[in-house]
Amino acid sequence: MNLRRMRKNHALLFGALGMGALALTCAGGAVAAVQGQCSNCHTMHASQDNQAMGSGPFDVLLLFDCLGCHTGTNRPAGTDPGGTVAPSNAPGVLDTVDPFAADTFLAGGNFYSVEQGNDAHGHNVKVLPNGHTDGDLGNIPPGYDGTTPTVAALESPFLSCGGATGCHGDLTVSRAESEAQSFAAIAGAHHGQTGVVDGSTVGQSFRFLLGMPGGEDDDYEFTTSASDHNIYPGKARTVDSDIADGGDGALTMSGLCAKCHANFHNSSPAGTSTGIEGSGWGNPWIRHPTDFDFSGLGGEYAVNMDVYNPLVPVGRDIDAVGAGNFQGLVGSADQATNIGATGGNIVICLSCHRAHGSQYDDILRWDYKDMVAGAPTGGMADNGCFYCHATKDGA
Repeated sequence: MNLRRMRKNHALLFGALGMGALALTCAGGAVAAVQGQCSNCHTMHASQDNQAMGSGPFDVLLLFDCLGCHTGTNRPAGTDPGGTVAPSNAPGVLDTVDPFAADTFLAGGNFYSVEQGNDAHGHNVKVLPNGHTDGDLGNIPPGYDGTTPTVAALESPFLSCGGATGCHGDLTVSRAESEAQSFAAIAGAHHGQTGVVDGSTVGQSFRFLLGMPGGEDDDYEFTTSASDHNIYPGKARTVDSDIADGGDGALTMSGLCAKCHANFHNSSPAGTSTGIEGSGWGNPWIRHPTDFDFSGLGGEYAVNMDVYNPLVPVGRDIDAVGAGNFQGLVGSADQATNIGATGGNIVICLSCHRAHGSQYDDILRWDYKDMVAGAPTGGMADNGCFYCHATKDGA
């Protein structure tokens, strides 16, 4: 068999990036199908000249685990393809140097700080060599509610990239090993090509989050502006119960987060735990609202809401926009504003947090210590918490 020869110095995870590359192209803001030699990603026997190949063997004949292609420094602005690591051309989620100091991280952030031992700075995914268990929380996420149908037990196989104890792919897929589970959950997605991310398949879902529509920025928000960013799905809720939200969180970004952090999103169906609301929707809030539209509140909330701020992203109403229309908003002038027929100021979990990791505690997008009422520090006037609570910064 004429298998492509791979370099043999692959004992370390980061060394995997030196072997072979899958090629990704972008069309209309969406990631297209993998292109290139099959042997860049797959191996028939996981052996070449009686030497092991890649860091596997893994399911579906893969050479590497998820981090094998998603580790490294993302290319700087102005390069092609932007927001990806060499040579895999895949978006990097684990850097080998500090991506926050270098400003080379993407919309989802980066696992770098977690891997350096800062558990509060990100999700402790099992595939991480060192940072896969939170020293304080173990494997039980904050806001965990075992009575909510969208929650999977995380004790085994710990938090994974995909599947029943992860975020990406088919969340009904469960395996004993987190790597095998992740591979099975996203099987075939890298070979799917999409121009509209409507959630119909894993490959047709926003960042392989099955069922979720959205608008995918073509460089993964390596560069951002009011008219250059992802479009996130949200829902203008009036109550926080699972039933009112369609059972599984209505396929919103916050609904996905509620799979593990249910108490931060909704009350349990059995009424054994309290979600966002106290004695009625917003009367009073006992936890910060998510999937909530603040467009009609007026006052301080109206100061900044008509201009999109990528550091404090808001969601578009999944009901008003429609699943097939999210992708069409990417690159259009309409995405710079949050008002009108295709607008909406939906507070979502990602309005405050990054998905993978950040340089701040609680995976926040900014330093919470800079949120000082009447005296913003660190240039946080009309930013961070003060983007919505615009009159409380004293500026």
